[in-house]
Amino acid sequence: GLKKDYLLLAPTTVGKRMEASVHSIPKHEGLNVHSIFPDAPGNDLLLILTNQEAALDLAPRWASGSGAVFRNHDSWSIRASAEMDHLLELFLLWAKGMCMYLHSRGYWADAIDPTTGFAFGLAGSQGRPVAGSKFDEVTAAHTLLGYPVEFCGVAPVISHPMWGTCCYPASMATAAPLQVIQDAFEEASTALSTAEAACTHSAHSELEHDWETGNGLPLLTLHQASYRTPSGNPALFDLSRLTVKENGSLLITGPSGCGKSTFVKVLAGLWPLSNGSLVGLSSSSRSSEGGPSVSPSTVVDVLYVPQDVYLGPGRTLRSILSYPFRTLEGFDDTTILGVLRDVGLLTVLNRMQGNLDAEAAWDSILSPGQKQRILFARILLQVPKLAVLDEGTSALPEKDEEGLYELLCKKGIARISVGHRPALAKFHDLLLHFHGNGSWDIQSKQTPRDFQQFT
Repeated sequence: GLKKDYLLLAPTTVGKRMEASVHSIPKHEGLNVHSIFPDAPGNDLLLILTNQEAALDLAPRWASGSGAVFRNHDSWSIRASAEMDHLLELFLLWAKGMCMYLHSRGYWADAIDPTTGFAFGLAGSQGRPVAGSKFDEVTAAHTLLGYPVEFCGVAPVISHPMWGTCCYPASMATAAPLQVIQDAFEEASTALSTAEAACTHSAHSELEHDWETGNGLPLLTLHQASYRTPSGNPALFDLSRLTVKENGSLLITGPSGCGKSTFVKVLAGLWPLSNGSLVGLSSSSRSSEGGPSVSPSTVVDVLYVPQDVYLGPGRTLRSILSYPFRTLEGFDDTTILGVLRDVGLLTVLNRMQGNLDAEAAWDSILSPGQKQRILFARILLQVPKLAVLDEGTSALPEKDEEGLYELLCKKGIARISVGHRPALAKFHDLLLHFHGNGSWDIQSKQTPRDFQQFT
């Protein structure tokens, strides 16, 4: 039951996921509000406690024997941090509305930062808090509301009677009387409800969203996927269900070193997930001279185009176009030459006098841009269901890059691209942006937000 000694207004709903209660302030270590707000008038302050329902458990339950061990603590940490940031933002929005209303009626009011235990300074206070003074939200909820406390290995957390440890506490103080506080609740809660409804990128909503691109049969599906870079840094945490179907397209962007190329390795099965699952096509490629031949009737599931171009062991133009297969069978020279012209390799053809079987040291002859054109020629000849390109056009002018992607679109080849140029966005339906700390943002051309803001 609630403790009633200092309770003036029982927990009241002030938003879709927030409750607030009003209390007189007892003398208690950890609740020394007057020391935190030295400029506050008089001694008759009232304390307003709020609790918000979180989208996930905020208790760090990874200790052995706790009965609720998380599969991946890093995964929980990034999700919990994002959710707490979101709930703090909502509390601050509500507290600003409260303070604005109360200040306009001549009453002092300020909020407490739950992450530090110090004043937010919404009252324009200039006074310095008493040394060592710090407000403890857990102590406040336990002392004033009687909510139980759980100890989860690192720090105590509040266990709400309805939400358990999916609870985020935050508080404010004011010199206003109870009736004025209740009037302020109505004003501030309207703005809070609007913000809650408009916020589509909280940890809760984003984690539960199913993203799809393309139509037809699924080619690749990631579910709650997490992984780290080879250096051990968090790259991606709990990516909600993402499916690439036939004719689909996904663009990966983010700062250097955030794990974009590692993402390609994950898709290729060359790097493990630390959590979640990947269901996808297996590569039909072979990396040896003894690999199979590819013909116009061959069904190639997926073709990976790495950042570092490998032309293969062959010494003829025909052989490097067939890689990772051994030979091209059933493709007449006219078709092959036409593809080479389409990708802009006329100068190379002229050098070989149009002979596809002329031998040369291609790795030293071709420029980085020409090597990337070779990769696109492979894709256009082998026509995989899915092409995964890691900076596959980084050495090419932007205009040529657009021309090559237009060729992929005409062929109806599903594609996952890692890139940084804004022009790539128009050739992809989904954009997945890595922020560099494991967090991510995903959007589609169908959303009202600017699709190119992260490229």
